[in-house]
Parts: sequence; C-alpha cells; structure tokens
Amino acid sequence: METLTVKTFSFGDFELDSAKRLLLKKGQAVSLNSKTFDLLLALVENHGQILSKDELLEKVWANQFVEENNLTVQISALRKIFGEKKGEHQFIVTVPG
Repeated sequence: METLTVKTFSFGDFELDSAKRLLLKKGQAVSLNSKTFDLLLALVENHGQILSKDELLEKVWANQFVEENNLTVQISALRKIFGEKKGEHQFIVTVPG
C-alpha cells in the first residue's frame, strides 16, 4: 500500500498545505491561482536555497515555453499576498546574477 506524505509548511503568519493546495494566513484561506501556488510550493520546498529563474520556470511551467515575465508576475503576486513593500524581503529575496 502506498502512503502519501502530507507536507505542511509554516512561515510567519502563513501555513501552506501542499496536499490540499491551500495557503492560510492566520487560519484564513488565501486565494491563489494555480501557478502562484506552484511557485510558492517550489520556493518553500527549496527554502534556504538560491533558485535561478530557469530552475523556477522549469519547476512551475515544466516543459512549456513561457516568457520570463510570467515568473515576474507570479513573484509580484506572492509579494502582494505577503504584504511585502518595495525593497522588503521578508519571505522572497531576489539575488542578482
């Protein structure tokens, strides 16, 4: 019999349930589109690691050709959800290079 590992990630006021594809803020569901959720999951699963744009594009849009701007839009959506203002990097840090 196959067992599923339920992954729940907690950070700040947020909790991410990968099995239910659900993000909670202080216990309240936060609306995310599919790609925004996929990006957030990729980031939390790789917490503490630097992921290149190409790595993120492959994790979120596997085997699809998409413009880099799609990634920028999804990162911006996450920062808005997290309440990060320009120049703040509480949860997502962009590393030049």
